[in-house]
Amino acid sequence: MEIMNAVIVVLVGIAIFIVAAILNKNNQNYYKLIVFDLDGTLIDSGGDLADALNATLDKNGFTTIKREEIIPLLGNGTRRLISDVLPENASDEIKEKCYKEFLEYYKEHDTEKTITYPGIKVLLGYLKNKKRYKLAVITNKDDAIAKDIVNKLMPNKFDYVIGSNAGFRNKPAPDSLLYLSKKMKVKSHLMVYVGDSEVDYKFALNGNVNVIMASWGYRDKDFLRQLGNRVNIIDFPGELHDLL
Repeated sequence: MEIMNAVIVVLVGIAIFIVAAILNKNNQNYYKLIVFDLDGTLIDSGGDLADALNATLDKNGFTTIKREEIIPLLGNGTRRLISDVLPENASDEIKEKCYKEFLEYYKEHDTEKTITYPGIKVLLGYLKNKKRYKLAVITNKDDAIAKDIVNKLMPNKFDYVIGSNAGFRNKPAPDSLLYLSKKMKVKSHLMVYVGDSEVDYKFALNGNVNVIMASWGYRDKDFLRQLGNRVNIIDFPGELHDLL
């Protein structure tokens, strides 16, 4: 009888161990690293970008444009933005001058109107502090300005912030994503990229990582649906953790 009781105790102990292991496994995060786009995903920066762009255009004698005309042009970096809004016959010298003046103005006014989207700060706190994900930002915004905005609006939330002029080609080239994978020792299938534009979608595909698209940003849901079969679209930041 004593032997039988001892066997039962052992078996019960093994069963408890197995159940605990299964529950622990189910509670673990699948993804290890979540990488975010910045403009249109974490922040609405349209007002400050429009002000900087129009200040630059006005200073150089060009016609200013409305915010709603600028928004569809965002996503490919500052040089491309400057090139898109200047006349087709603008010289390379003028483009470079406007590029430098834009950055100079924008650095001084980068968070005057810029805000995080509703729910973003709560989401980041949950992912970082409760779920213990590694978090990063990769953006085509100037690297120094991107870091400044993140530090002002979302301090101590990200392990890495990588912007333009940081030694990598701009998105959708996957250079910065591949670097981050190696630097943080996280394989691509354990990473996910969250963005809001066709540039972000192509970037994730080029880097061979899964992608989640935010419909609250600078591209609407109908546009995002046309990008491809691999598109997971979320309408609110709080929906993100359901897909992780």
